[in-house]
Amino acid sequence: MAKVADNIILKGITGMIGDMLVFRHLNGQTIVSAKPKKPTTRTPKQQEGQERFKQAVAYAKASMSHSQLKELYATGISASCTSAHQVAIADYLNAPRIEDVDVRQYKGNAGDTIAIRATDNFRVASVQVAIHTADGELIEEGTATNDTTDDTWIYTASQQNAYLTSCQVTITASDLPGNRTDKTLAL
Repeated sequence: MAKVADNIILKGITGMIGDMLVFRHLNGQTIVSAKPKKPTTRTPKQQEGQERFKQAVAYAKASMSHSQLKELYATGISASCTSAHQVAIADYLNAPRIEDVDVRQYKGNAGDTIAIRATDNFRVASVQVAIHTADGELIEEGTATNDTTDDTWIYTASQQNAYLTSCQVTITASDLPGNRTDKTLAL
């Protein structure tokens, strides 16, 4: 790989010459390198990654055709994602994360709360909460509401829970493309 500096003939040149040399710009410099070799075979994991990226690009294209989604993704433009299209691709490729679940305020009474800290590279669209007995019987489920000042979602219980000591709570965080992350913990 060669670097070109202050050459009036090659200044601003990009692309391939003679099916041998590739000129590209990186950090304000012109880089000259040999033509890259294309891999002849891909591993199943590489094929899976390539297919997932194709799906991400298709999602981004569809999102850009909807003006509201395009405007929403434009709010995520940063140094690493310089267009709404790139933000949408990144959102598709990254599932939300459930960082913390605080059940200290949940005592099994209607009106008790569970606080969930859920994050995403762009935006968490919804957080669902389900409370089950140890045998898997559903006690209640519903949608948590977002505290708009941070990534905290609050679920308010709607029913009395007589099985408090042997319950599980399952949290499901979803983002705009539909990626889901689940977390289950004992109460």
